Amino acid sequence: MQHCGTGLEEASAPDDFESHQAKRRSSARANMDEERKGSDEDNEDATPQVFWRASANTVEFTDISEPTTFEDAVGGPDQVHWRKAICAELDSMKLRGVF
Repeated sequence: MQHCGTGLEEASAPDDFESHQAKRRSSARANMDEERKGSDEDNEDATPQVFWRASANTVEFTDISEPTTFEDAVGGPDQVHWRKAICAELDSMKLRGVF
């Protein structure tokens, strides 16, 4: 039976790792250049990338479903969930000697 490690063991990279990484980077740059050229030739009605970035940031910013204060957490509709989470976190800190 084979035992798994902790996942924290140090591993060395293969000898050709740096050359492999350089090839991947140059290939990725070439692909990006081709995409840029293709996007310039595409339909002029296409939505600019800047719009999508701003749009995604707006959704991410406004999609705040977690409470921002302790009072909101323990007094809101998900208070059972938050109280259990708080207790679990405090128990974890006690076990590790945080306080």
